Amino acid sequence: MVSRLPPEILQEIFKYNLCTKSPIFENLKKSCLLVNRYWCYNAVSLIWEEPLNVCSTSESRKDSKDDIMEIYITNLPQESKSLLRKSGIDSQEISRHSRTTINYASFLQKIELQDLYDIVTRWVIRSKYYSLKLYEETKPKRLLLYRELCKFFISQNPKLKFSIRLDSIKWNEYIHFQQLSGIIPVNSCLEKLICYTLVKDEIYESISKIFTEIKDLEIMCNEEKDNIDNIGLASLIDKMRENTAWSLTINRIYRPIPNIIKSLEKKVHLLTSLNIYGDGPYPSKVFSKCKLLKKLIIEVDEFEDDKLVLTPFIRHSFKQLMEFDYYSGSTVNVLLIAMIIMNTRKTLKYLRISWYKEIQVIDPKNHTLLISTIITHCPNLTELVISLNQLTINQIPDVMRKCNKLRRIFLNWCEEEEPIEIKNWVWNLGETIPSLLQLLYFDNNNMGLNIDSLELFLNRCQKKSIKYLELKIDDWLSAEDLEVNSRRVLNLIELYESNGILHPNTKSNWALNRKRNGFHAM
Repeated sequence: MVSRLPPEILQEIFKYNLCTKSPIFENLKKSCLLVNRYWCYNAVSLIWEEPLNVCSTSESRKDSKDDIMEIYITNLPQESKSLLRKSGIDSQEISRHSRTTINYASFLQKIELQDLYDIVTRWVIRSKYYSLKLYEETKPKRLLLYRELCKFFISQNPKLKFSIRLDSIKWNEYIHFQQLSGIIPVNSCLEKLICYTLVKDEIYESISKIFTEIKDLEIMCNEEKDNIDNIGLASLIDKMRENTAWSLTINRIYRPIPNIIKSLEKKVHLLTSLNIYGDGPYPSKVFSKCKLLKKLIIEVDEFEDDKLVLTPFIRHSFKQLMEFDYYSGSTVNVLLIAMIIMNTRKTLKYLRISWYKEIQVIDPKNHTLLISTIITHCPNLTELVISLNQLTINQIPDVMRKCNKLRRIFLNWCEEEEPIEIKNWVWNLGETIPSLLQLLYFDNNNMGLNIDSLELFLNRCQKKSIKYLELKIDDWLSAEDLEVNSRRVLNLIELYESNGILHPNTKSNWALNRKRNGFHAM
């Protein structure tokens, strides 16, 4: 029956199981290839969508990329292989006249151009360690192979998507981007650019001659001692196509970047996603023009007052904002966070607000206002991460009652003392739990939860007909509970799992954490 499924449905099933970083599924990928020809073709098309875009830098991953490169080179047109032989590159893959049975390049959907150049460099030099002299001597060969591969990939898929990550450029070399002129069409779109303020202007100039649209720009601010004006990056931003939605991430502004900020100011009104990480002299006023945001993430470390970061976002309404994350490692201004939520017009689906226990809440009297604002302004929430204290913990049942579309909840306790009347709170939690809830995590540090409260909660879930709820048992119970009452905990999990109340992941996660913490297996 599965073999008769349309390819669109079969590939969705494969995506769910195969497109994961978990090593558990590595053998599953190979197995899908061996079932029959129909399964093989549909699995191959997914596995080879972006085989070179592997985040890991381990030697085993690098070797895998080299193997993939050899397959691509084997399938190059004979005209390209002839050019490579004349340049002095000779290998079994280039000498081979036959091709692989499957044209793997035809499945390629995304490619990271800097990573491709690094793989080409390693393949040509054939050594893990090499000198600058050898690097320079092999440059003509590397550039030729890089160019021919890019031509080949684009010929197989004219809609190929490109990204560039500039952190791995060696010796500030940028000439390989010039090789793409005439291969990648002018005014093309760059899916993602991860760039650094330390990178030379010439590199950005080469990129701007090809790409005039950047969907996702991430700026990593280096801690330079020299005064760098960043004219190249500013110019690249200036040349970005008008009236095109885009995303921006800024990481740690160690020093003022006026030229970049001036260029950003002309474009931020089109931002649909903004991520701010770290600390530094952030250009707050610039972001006051971001009215089209669908996603806003703010993660700050050492601000004396987070008012500087939050104020730009309280002065206008967000009619499309669906995701708001705020994490502070310094101070928390709860009132301003509540005001941003009020301005969302009830569009939020994902809300994550958290901070460390030792973090100073500037206006603790407004902490209950934050939860009340969530209750009244977030009826469409599907995921909530929130820090709680003595005043706000009793508001959580009301949150669950009003935000009845919630699927994932993470509760963090941010005080040293245990909450009072925890038993009544657990009862109310079980009474108001949303029927769609799939995952509930607790940070149990000093929350006073125990196995009796766990059993009470599960009993209420059963009466509410909750199905397949994934619980983080380790965060619910203390270390003493986990050791002394481990058999009772296991029996509880198995009972409610057999009734369909708990998701099977609850038991497997619990067993894994026990093993990690040195407890004996049950």
